[in-house]
Amino acid sequence: MTVARPFALEELSAAKLRQAFPKAKVQTFAAQSEPFAQASKASAFFFVLSGRVRVSRRSRTGMELRLATIGKGEFLGEMALLTGRKRSARAVAATSVKVLELTAHDLRQLLEVNSPFAATVGLKLAALLAKRLDNVLTILTNPQILQRLTANEKQVNVTQILREMYAHCVV
Repeated sequence: MTVARPFALEELSAAKLRQAFPKAKVQTFAAQSEPFAQASKASAFFFVLSGRVRVSRRSRTGMELRLATIGKGEFLGEMALLTGRKRSARAVAATSVKVLELTAHDLRQLLEVNSPFAATVGLKLAALLAKRLDNVLTILTNPQILQRLTANEKQVNVTQILREMYAHCVV
């Protein structure tokens, strides 16, 4: 059983993004390096070309919450860029990572153009943010996660907890 996507979006490819953002830079991050820190200012977001990045957030009490692992074909760091706030989480390369760096100016120029590809990028970002918000709401309302958070654990892998709880679901 598969779940229908709300929008039939074409997959975003590195080639299409490079064509849409000709001035975008390719950056490489070594394993264990930090593409960005929590609370840092955002001037760009990234499209992962290869590798994996772990995203986590440190709470006020010092607990590290692992939020996600981002891989090839996914966006990284878009939330701060779109909200104008500081980064809400930290990103650490789990492996060697190659990304396409996309600036706010690049994104604004693309979205101002009336094109199907601009709509695809906009809808993909909106769907991504909706998914991330849904994950946060799941976390905030789940007794199993809340119990672990209040048990004074120094590190909680939220992604792993959700996988354990919802392994039977098709996403």
